[in-house]
Amino acid sequence: MPARTLYEPFGAPLATPREGAPKYTGHQYDLGTGLSYAQQRYYDHQLGVFYSPDPMAVDTHSAINFNRYAYANNSPYRFVDPDGRSAIVTE
Repeated sequence: MPARTLYEPFGAPLATPREGAPKYTGHQYDLGTGLSYAQQRYYDHQLGVFYSPDPMAVDTHSAINFNRYAYANNSPYRFVDPDGRSAIVTE
């Protein structure tokens, strides 16, 4: 049976993640820092924010991504950010 870990909405594990289990939205977990690496930047699941600004340009027609440090447009039930660049709608 594959390893499985349950998470809070912004990615904090509800129990100690099992070795080899997929991490929150597939991100790599850095044991040394306690942060997740989302291919483009580091993410803190306790705070629900990235540690660096979004590398993608701001869409001036929508205020939703003006917070350059937010994870998943601050709506993790509706969006995920698999690579640290832009949120996509979950299905």
